Amino acid sequence: LDFSVLSLGTVLNLGVTTVLRPVLYLQGDLLSAIDDLQSFSRQNAFRSKALKCEDELGDVIDTFGFLYEKIWQAFTAQENAIRAEQQERERANQLHDSITLLHHEQTQLVQSEKMLGLSQLVAGVAHEINNPITFIHGNLSHLTTYTEDLLSLVELYGHHYPEPVDKIANEIAEIDFDFIQEDLPKLLASIHEGSERVRDIVLSLRNFSRLDESDVKSVDIHEGLENTLSMLSHQLIIEDAEEETKENDREAAHTKAPVCRRINIVRDYSSLPLVECYAGLLNQAFMNILVNAIDSFKSAGALDNDKRDPDDECARITVRTGLAGDGWVEVAIANNGPPISANVQKRMLEPFFTTKPVGEAKGMGLAIAYQIVAVKHKGKLSCFSEAGTDTEFIIQIPIAALA
Repeated sequence: LDFSVLSLGTVLNLGVTTVLRPVLYLQGDLLSAIDDLQSFSRQNAFRSKALKCEDELGDVIDTFGFLYEKIWQAFTAQENAIRAEQQERERANQLHDSITLLHHEQTQLVQSEKMLGLSQLVAGVAHEINNPITFIHGNLSHLTTYTEDLLSLVELYGHHYPEPVDKIANEIAEIDFDFIQEDLPKLLASIHEGSERVRDIVLSLRNFSRLDESDVKSVDIHEGLENTLSMLSHQLIIEDAEEETKENDREAAHTKAPVCRRINIVRDYSSLPLVECYAGLLNQAFMNILVNAIDSFKSAGALDNDKRDPDDECARITVRTGLAGDGWVEVAIANNGPPISANVQKRMLEPFFTTKPVGEAKGMGLAIAYQIVAVKHKGKLSCFSEAGTDTEFIIQIPIAALA
């Protein structure tokens, strides 16, 4: 009996060793392989191979091990390909960022060179104009005095000698002396007013260029706006409409709808503190936005006589200033011209983007203004444009963030 029991135990032990254990190991390896593939990480060892079975079950284990290795190699190759693709994508993004940064740096370099050249040119022109106009303006007062004295002398002479000789009488009639006597003071006053205007323009040129103020300084924003508006005053004037008469119907003669002779500038200034900024660059941003507003009228034919209704409001640009929160100032430049489409608004701050025909514009104005406001001054430049409302560009910059 003991021999039989011993023999049965031995048989059972042999069965567990040769059949059941490999099956259990293989089952565990299958479950581990599934876990590894699901977690995308090979963490479990293939334990079935350690049994080294020499029978059919061993062949199954070897076949499974071979297939598992092939599957894992394919999975690893796919993972490496995905990782390589991600790396390529990252390198492409880095290259795109580098190109964008280079583009911005190029834009800033072009702007810096442009502003430097413009400032030098403007300062030189202002200096050359300032010398002769100062001479003219300084001597106008003496010329006015001398003219008044001479006219008084001629009047006194005529009072005491009311009957001149024929030759003098003929000369007085020939030159229309009465008209000269009346018009000469007006002419001198007009020349004086013109010289004052030229002196103001020279001052505006010098203040606009601010060649000696390339660093950050505390400036009056309103002064910069006025200097910029003065520089653009010649672009605000438009021509009068010509009369148009119906043929063969003089009684029904009519004229075209009236238009403004100039674009009106409306100032809505608030009390502002001095702002620390790059004055020359900020003036350039003002100018670019104002030029864009002026061009919006002309390019869309908003100033054409035959395209305006008599009851339409005249072309208008509104310049508004104020405080925008704690430590910020705001400059808003609005116009009642045609609205800007949503598609154009998305791209109008991009360098070299323009809606004008090739050759008429370079598409740098608003991009440079954005660089000056957002990058150089750490501020914000926004645009709001919808049908039925004014198109408004809003500049917000910190008062003392650059200190």
